[in-house]
Amino acid sequence: MRRLGVAVVGLALVAGCSGQTVAGTPVVDANSFELFDPCEIPAESVRAAGADPDDVVARDYFGVEAEDWDLCGWDAGWFYLTVLSTTHTFQQIKDNPQSYDFQTVPVGARDAVSYIDKSDTNRDVCEVAFAWTRGAIVVSIDTKGGLAKAEDPCAVAVRSANVLDPVLRR
Repeated sequence: MRRLGVAVVGLALVAGCSGQTVAGTPVVDANSFELFDPCEIPAESVRAAGADPDDVVARDYFGVEAEDWDLCGWDAGWFYLTVLSTTHTFQQIKDNPQSYDFQTVPVGARDAVSYIDKSDTNRDVCEVAFAWTRGAIVVSIDTKGGLAKAEDPCAVAVRSANVLDPVLRR
């Protein structure tokens, strides 16, 4: 995936690839429980969100596992759909200085925001984040390199988050 590093709020720090960080520490010790595994999202829900559930393109950050993040990404035509769970709080994600253009968006009954990474000058990636009991969940839409955006990535991210909302942890 071309820009998964942009899509993963703060995970790049774990991989040592950039200075992107989420301020603070995780809500709880990540070793004290297992994170919600986004790869366990039912295939019919992934398909309804516009991705191919049989074409998993990411289960980690380029071979690096992080204690405070878990992710799963699927091919979806002109973009990748990635769902991440983290022990970082929703507030920590909103306070991340690497992100901007925060917009309050509807995702079921959850408080949610969409946002862009400052390094993404083309706005090829858009993320929607919201809280769950152990931290935050992020739904990311990442335009594939070399392909035209068929739609605004933020509109797709909000729609995908709403489709997936019923099966995501509270």
